[in-house]
Amino acid sequence: MTASQPEYQQRPAPLAGYRALSGDEIDMVNAWKDTERQLAQLWAVTYDFPEVDRHCLDVAKDAFTTAFMWAVRGVARPRDVFAEARADPQLRGD
Repeated sequence: MTASQPEYQQRPAPLAGYRALSGDEIDMVNAWKDTERQLAQLWAVTYDFPEVDRHCLDVAKDAFTTAFMWAVRGVARPRDVFAEARADPQLRGD
């Protein structure tokens, strides 16, 4: 790494459909992921607490997982391949 490159400069997106993120975007995604880990720890402690309704906690875990996924997607903004397929007549067979 050269002195002129930031420590976390991202290479071209390694996954199909994803774009390269800026340093600020990477920091934001990492902040969401850190918060997700903290919430997961609280969830695990609560799950082991005596006489809790684990079904409710399982539902909460699913909601948390979905919420964090959408928050990260909101920052990363991957391509919407379904919208692209609808917009391309050749892909639809028109």
